[in-house]
Amino acid sequence: MRWTGRNGEAVNRDGISTEKDFAGELGKRWAEAALEKEVGTGVSSVAVKGGRLYTMGNNGNTDVVFCLDAATGAEIWKHTYPQPLDARQFEGGPAGTPTVDGDKVYTLSHEGDLFCLAAASGKVLWSKNLQKDFGGSRQRHGVRWLPTGRWQSGDSRFGRRGRIDRRAG
Repeated sequence: MRWTGRNGEAVNRDGISTEKDFAGELGKRWAEAALEKEVGTGVSSVAVKGGRLYTMGNNGNTDVVFCLDAATGAEIWKHTYPQPLDARQFEGGPAGTPTVDGDKVYTLSHEGDLFCLAAASGKVLWSKNLQKDFGGSRQRHGVRWLPTGRWQSGDSRFGRRGRIDRRAG
């Protein structure tokens, strides 16, 4: 199954999976694994590619990016960083969904911490803070978007437009 970011594949981004077996055995195994894994507080959705499921949560004022086996829910790796829970229109925690692009996973915290992680290991390849690196201030409800497809620019809500090379940061 492939679901590489918010609303699915980069081609359609319509929230509809093109997988043929999603309602069959693969879908049952994936749903059981995803629904039974405690990932913490937040409203992050999931991205799925190559048998791996990526999502985020917050535990004890620490955001956690999880890479799970999509069939079993077993943890493959996780990346953590300090982040206040910050209750907003919900209990708090991450609101963005990881985006998978080739061998990289991109995540964004509600405070604007943008990470590029190696999909295989979770190693941080580069990181930016959209507020500090591009100027501006945090919006009322924080950040909840992540670039999709062929992205190059930072969010102009954080001040001057900035250019981010997604390969090198």
